[in-house]
Amino acid sequence: MDEMSKYQLVKKAIDKLDVYGLLEGGAPDDEFDSESKEISDRISESDSIIQIAEVITDVFNKAFDLHHKPSVYYSTAEEIRHLLTGESLDDINSIGTRETKMKKSFCFSKDLFPQIPVPHDCIIKSIHIENQCIVFDFEDDLSSYDSIAYWFPQAKTLTIRYHFSEDLSYSIYKWVKPNLFFKNGGYKCLADSVMDKNHSTLLNLTKSGLEYIDHYVGYGYEGYSLFINLGPVVLACNVDVIEYEWKD
Repeated sequence: MDEMSKYQLVKKAIDKLDVYGLLEGGAPDDEFDSESKEISDRISESDSIIQIAEVITDVFNKAFDLHHKPSVYYSTAEEIRHLLTGESLDDINSIGTRETKMKKSFCFSKDLFPQIPVPHDCIIKSIHIENQCIVFDFEDDLSSYDSIAYWFPQAKTLTIRYHFSEDLSYSIYKWVKPNLFFKNGGYKCLADSVMDKNHSTLLNLTKSGLEYIDHYVGYGYEGYSLFINLGPVVLACNVDVIEYEWKD
């Protein structure tokens, strides 16, 4: 696809977004052309919905002095990816045989909590930080687990990306029995993103084997929180988008 065609498709989605309702209020048709051009220049057909949403956020936050999070532009990013790739919106977030169909994103900006698959009992091979995401890479041969066979029976392995709208914000808790220093027992904070700037505690969790048990989503004053039960520890984090990438 040439650059002009890509720009026209991006412009179509951005004009439909119509930040502040300027076009509807009578602004000229070229009101968002500069923003559309910058977005078009910075994205490609291979970019994920999350990556496109981040670019849109950066462009409009700077242009209009806003403080929006990428989740605000998630639907527009979906539409742009649909326009660039020719896939239907259902295909973009479905599970199938092509790599583009093996990714599914769950956005917490929508009205209902998404139904997120639980890779119960699956072993997390490694954890790393990538582009404002915590990334879990799972072991091979996941299809042998009942929890995976239901969602993707052909799956060999899985990568989960937990995207943070701002800085990484998480805490790691461990269950402690009642003792002299912790009278009633309960969950004690081992580390968090503030005290552990190098994320060493998080990244080293997989050294002795780490199982994904389950998770649940809550909503508080800071927005959506995800609590992931990893057996000996619980990871609590504030995320806006989760992306599952199944690999066969």
